[in-house]
Amino acid sequence: MAVIEPEQHWLRPTPHVPNSKLPFLVYRGVFKGQSADETKKHIEANKWLKGANGKQTLYEVGKSPIDDEFDADGKRTGFRVWLEQGDVFVLPDSPKWDMNFGKEPPEQTPKLGDKAQSVPIPDLDPVYGALGPLPKIWRENENS
Repeated sequence: MAVIEPEQHWLRPTPHVPNSKLPFLVYRGVFKGQSADETKKHIEANKWLKGANGKQTLYEVGKSPIDDEFDADGKRTGFRVWLEQGDVFVLPDSPKWDMNFGKEPPEQTPKLGDKAQSVPIPDLDPVYGALGPLPKIWRENENS
């Protein structure tokens, strides 16, 4: 499998979601033609969790459902990414995800921010394993 460099996107903090200093990565078309089960097995073999839905989907990441659509400077909060079948995204995330994440009062965001800034850098890329770009990209951004 030829290594395709992922897109890198940085997510600004919002009042309810601190986001990480590490970039959100999108690997385009790396599993094109594979089933969601095949993709999930491949990712899990590289010691990553979560699977794939295998569908075209618009995801909104890096914001809470209760964050405003735009910040005080008029910039959109969060990031919208359209994924096609075969695409993979990786969101650097340390806080335990549940359906209530990001719904806490803004006073809780600094505590979550400490966790978001301490996301461990994995040894393996979810797509390419030991030869993949994720560990290098995240290490380069670890102290930004």
